[in-house]
Amino acid sequence: MREIVQQCLDALSAAGADRAQCWATRSEKTELTLEAGPIEGMFTAFNTSLSLTALVGKRKGTQTVNQLQDLEKAAAEAVEQARGAQEDEANGIAEQESGAPSYDDGPSVCDREAMVHRLNEFLDDVKERLPEIRIAEGGCEFVSKTQAVGNTNGVFITARSGDYGCGFTFSAGNQDVTGSMNYAYATFRDLGVPFTERGGTGMIMEQSVRELGAKALGDKFTGSVIFAPEPLGSMIGYYANVYLSGSALIAGTSLLKDKFSQCVAGKNVTFVSNPSDPELSGVRLTPDGFRTHDMTVIKNGILKCFLLNQYSARKLGRPRSANYGEHLTLQPGETSLNELICGVKRGLMVGRFSGGMPNDKGDFSGVAKNSFYIENGKISRPVQETMISGNLLDFFNNISGISGETLSTGINKRPWARVENISISG
Repeated sequence: MREIVQQCLDALSAAGADRAQCWATRSEKTELTLEAGPIEGMFTAFNTSLSLTALVGKRKGTQTVNQLQDLEKAAAEAVEQARGAQEDEANGIAEQESGAPSYDDGPSVCDREAMVHRLNEFLDDVKERLPEIRIAEGGCEFVSKTQAVGNTNGVFITARSGDYGCGFTFSAGNQDVTGSMNYAYATFRDLGVPFTERGGTGMIMEQSVRELGAKALGDKFTGSVIFAPEPLGSMIGYYANVYLSGSALIAGTSLLKDKFSQCVAGKNVTFVSNPSDPELSGVRLTPDGFRTHDMTVIKNGILKCFLLNQYSARKLGRPRSANYGEHLTLQPGETSLNELICGVKRGLMVGRFSGGMPNDKGDFSGVAKNSFYIENGKISRPVQETMISGNLLDFFNNISGISGETLSTGINKRPWARVENISISG
C-alpha cells in the first residue's frame, strides 16, 4: 500500500499541488444472502478506491478514483479544482503524531464453512422457536479491509481489519395478522456465538412476535418513555449533530457553543466514544488521517469536548477531538431494565424511532415503532405506530434511569434509558 500511496502523492505533486494527501483502500467482501427463507448463494466482491487531496496554497481540491490508470487524470483534476476554490486558512492535511505505524485487527481469512453453519443454524433456530417470524431478506458477510493514509507531511499509517456481520429484515405474522417490519444487525470479529445472540437479534424477533395484535394507543398525554438501545442511539446521534458537530459550531447554531466545561445534561449522563473497546469493531483512523483515541465528551452532565475534525478545529480555534464520535454512546447505569419498567406510571417502551433531523433548537418529533404501552409499572400491551416529540436538551436532562444492561451491535454498545416528560400521541 505504501507504493500506491506514494504514486498518488507523486502524481499530485507533479500536477502542481503544494501539499498532498492520499487515502488508499482495498477491501474483499464475502457475502451469504437469503431472501424469504433459504440461502441464495455466496458471493465475493473486491474493491479498490483512492481518495486524493490537493492543496494549492490555501485552496483545496479532492478527487476519488478506483483504478490506478486513472490516477494522473484525477490528480490533475484535484489540482485544477483546488486552483478554482476559495482560499481558506483552515484547509490542511494530517500532521505527524506519535503512535503505532500500523494496526491489525480481526481475522485475515474468512471461515466460509463456519459462516454457512451459523446462517443455517440461525434459520433452523428461528423456524423452531419463532415460527411466526417471516424473514424478508438478510444474510451474513465477512469484510477484510486494508486502509493506508499518507501525505507530504511524512504521515503514513495503515489499518487492516477483518469483520463478520449479520443483518436481517423481518416481520411477525400468523393466519390472522401481520406485524410491522423490523430489523436487527451486528458486526463482530469471530463466529463463536450464534447469530440470534448477536446484536440482540433473537430478543428483537421475540418482541416482534409479542407485538402481534397491536392496537392504536388512542390517547394523548405526557409521560415516561423507555428508549431501547437502537432509538437511544438515534437521539445521541441527533444530539451530536445539532449541538456538538463542527458544522453546527461553525454555523453558530449550536445552543452549546459557549457551554464548554458547563453542565449541559443530567448528572447521570456520561457520553464516551471508545474505539479501543475490545467488544467493538473500532475505527482506528479518522477520515482526515489521524489515529483515533478514546474520549469522554460529557462527564456527569459536564461538557468536556466537541466533535471537531482538523478543518473545524482550525476554523474555530479549538482543539481537534480524539475521534469524531463514530462510537458515541451513553454510559450504562446501575438500574435493571425491569426496575426501569417498574418506575413508569404511564408511558411507552420504544423499540425503534423514525423521524427527521431535529431543528437547530433540538426539537424532535417522529414515529415510535415496535412499542409497548406501560401502565403502573407493567408492560400492558403492544401499540401501533405512535407519535412522540420533545427537545434534545430536555431529553438528556430528564433521564430518570439508565439500565446496567447494554446491547452491542459491534459498532456501539448502549443501554436502555427512561426519559420523562415526552409528548405521546396515538
